[in-house]
Amino acid sequence: MPRKTAETLSQTQRLILTHAAQHPKQRVLCPDTIKPPTFRASLSVLRTRGLIVDMPHAEGKLGRQACLIITAEGRAAIGITPPAPAAPEEPVGSAPPSGADEKPQRSKQALLIALLSQPDGATLEALATATHWLPHTTRAALTRLRQRGLAILTVRAAGVSTRYKLAEQSLVASAEAMA
Repeated sequence: MPRKTAETLSQTQRLILTHAAQHPKQRVLCPDTIKPPTFRASLSVLRTRGLIVDMPHAEGKLGRQACLIITAEGRAAIGITPPAPAAPEEPVGSAPPSGADEKPQRSKQALLIALLSQPDGATLEALATATHWLPHTTRAALTRLRQRGLAILTVRAAGVSTRYKLAEQSLVASAEAMA
């Protein structure tokens, strides 16, 4: 069995670096497959070798926090080329480019309100399909909307799926909530 040199990475170290390289902000987080003590021990080795560095993080609930990010040397150690330099940013006053593939970012709660605002409302199955939630999660979301003050009607008929829709007075409130 070949001896491990200072140049090689353990399987755990390689996994940590790969996980960090895939993170959108290049942050080092503990993968689910690694136990925390093993993760902490690997961090000290990676930090010493300059493959990860401490970066100041924004103010959070717990005050000023630091986070670890992968360095260019860390990406090179696992065989990932550094990302291409970012394109120059547009001036602040310019309008965003309009593309056919752009979708407005909407929350799932706003999607629920939009579906419930339809004249016929929506079935639980339609709400669950649109939000990619399970039925019990969808019912819980309807309960949270009711707790926020929206009047959601339950329309039951024999032989037909139960439909949920917003009451007329809630349509005005939901339009204000989405704005």
